[in-house]
Amino acid sequence: MHERNSTLRIANKELKIWFGSKAMEAVEKQATELQSEVKWLKVELGTSEQHCKDLELVVNSVDAELLEVRDSRHRLEDEILSLTKNVELLQSELKAEGGKVMTKYKASSGFQVKLEKMGQVTYEFRYRAVLECFQAKYPDSSVKEDPFNEHLEDTNVRMEPSQAFDDSTPPEE
Repeated sequence: MHERNSTLRIANKELKIWFGSKAMEAVEKQATELQSEVKWLKVELGTSEQHCKDLELVVNSVDAELLEVRDSRHRLEDEILSLTKNVELLQSELKAEGGKVMTKYKASSGFQVKLEKMGQVTYEFRYRAVLECFQAKYPDSSVKEDPFNEHLEDTNVRMEPSQAFDDSTPPEE
């Protein structure tokens, strides 16, 4: 039995050596795989950290822009408020001064000249309208002279630009 024990011990040692070397190979293989995975994870971690830094820069930039936009908005709101107050002030001034200005304008000579010209145009239009009605009603009749036609001798007559309109009957010659 002693021999058998020794044989079994030797076999056991050989098995331990064989299994130990296989186990050692498996452990070394697993360690190598884990080392490569650690390297890959370190690279991914570095990439993620860089991406995180980039995103922090973007967030800081956007935050600064947001502050600028808020400041601009407040400035614009203040400007709108100021303009609104100015409009209200101008409207009240217009109500107070508008009637005076209109009265002053109507009293001016330019307004009077324009009224006279408007009267002349109205008179001339009425004359032509009556003349057309007359010619339609009496086609065989004729009118000697149209007072609004320009005559060659009228082109050399000097007149003031603001000549008063006189619609009285001219004296017979």
